[in-house]
Amino acid sequence: MRIRLLTTLCEHQLFPAALVAHLYHERWSMKAVSTRSRPTRCLPNRPTHLRSQLPRTTVQELYGMLLAHLAIRTLMYEAASPRKH
Repeated sequence: MRIRLLTTLCEHQLFPAALVAHLYHERWSMKAVSTRSRPTRCLPNRPTHLRSQLPRTTVQELYGMLLAHLAIRTLMYEAASPRKH
């Protein structure tokens, strides 16, 4: 399957097609992760705002959410990976 990417980058020496295609793919991979890691998506029964009132506890709460996201994604990756004998 071929996918075509149209761009306004005209200097092919500075922006080779393979590099542009790779960076485009990376951009959308990061976008997908950031969309899935929103608190409203991770915790649908929770309020959309952070409960912490102080900067220190806000950072702690954000780290907790990121660690929970990492744990879930790691489990999803392991479940999708082929089993090793």
